[in-house]
Amino acid sequence: MSELKELFKEITLFNPYDFQIQCMEALSKGKSIIVSAPTGSGKSEAILVPFIEFANNILPTQLIYCLPTRTLVESIADRARTYAKLKSMRTVAHHGKHAESSLFEEDIIVTTIDQAVGADVSTPLSMPLKFGNIHAGAVSSAFLAFDEIHTFDPERGGGYEAG
Repeated sequence: MSELKELFKEITLFNPYDFQIQCMEALSKGKSIIVSAPTGSGKSEAILVPFIEFANNILPTQLIYCLPTRTLVESIADRARTYAKLKSMRTVAHHGKHAESSLFEEDIIVTTIDQAVGADVSTPLSMPLKFGNIHAGAVSSAFLAFDEIHTFDPERGGGYEAG
């Protein structure tokens, strides 16, 4: 456990909360997790840090981090870029106004839920349909994180519902 604490601090420069270490432990064993914690408590880091450390080993080679708004995408993408530099991982923000990823090929893609759902059903919203299978393959093989899930509108998310 102290190794995970040191790793977390090395990447973020912060001491981790207990729930962040619990998330890292679960993800390091390949388990799925659901995290419920207050806004600003470090849920994003509880996902980003283990991905950065365990990608291409225990976890898939790619993270698609889904959020409900463009503002959140930009904010989390900035943080992810900072952390991912330690491992030379490519990180992009991708949403309707700012589509940095043409083929969803980067290591960390921080995107809006509509972009991820569109990619999942082979209809990428920011690219020609001829690339649909590439995006669908990326989503189906990636480590998926859905943040602020309580704000997702199931009517606009292709029928995906939290439950």
